Amino acid sequence: MRRPRKGELSHHWALDPETTFLNHGSFGATPSVILEEQSRFRTLMENDPVRFFEREYLDLWDEARRTLSEFLSADINGMTFVSNATQGVNTVLRSLQLQPGDEIIVPDHSYQACWNAIDYVTERSGAKTVVV
Repeated sequence: MRRPRKGELSHHWALDPETTFLNHGSFGATPSVILEEQSRFRTLMENDPVRFFEREYLDLWDEARRTLSEFLSADINGMTFVSNATQGVNTVLRSLQLQPGDEIIVPDHSYQACWNAIDYVTERSGAKTVVV
């Protein structure tokens, strides 16, 4: 069996060219442009940590939220950043006021950590998980 060819966007990642990387979900690689921007922010922070956290951090955070909310045409006040998708799913699920008889509909190919979070909130509330 031959290895698949690299896609036209593969140069945007620092992945080993000898590896066929298929998991961009739970352990996804970060695009090079994002790594460069992260490095820029780390340097900004490390140059003067007190100034960064006392004077710059919150404005940068708000600007990032504003930019993303505009891109998504979403209300900035309903947005926040989370560490990963599992934390985001947990945050949303635990904010719901589920009642017995309520249903959460999920696809049959959901990520296991999300299944666990759904099972947790439905079992505690008496709601039901419906798999489609």
